Amino acid sequence: MFEKTESSSFLKGKNDRNWSATFDWLIADKNMAKVLDGNYEDKKSETDRTSFGHDLDEYKSLVNSFGD
Repeated sequence: MFEKTESSSFLKGKNDRNWSATFDWLIADKNMAKVLDGNYEDKKSETDRTSFGHDLDEYKSLVNSFGD
């Protein structure tokens, strides 16, 4: 949980309210579950994803494998 928290910009205060997660907030059952489920993971940029939410690198790899 702490590794996921450390890698989350939102939980470290990079949000519109400058709010950051405290230890007490993190260890609350419902909040801990959300962190562990990945709800606060940083999102890939729009340039890295298609409009359907798929990773462009996956498509590139798939397309490039057709020639093999």
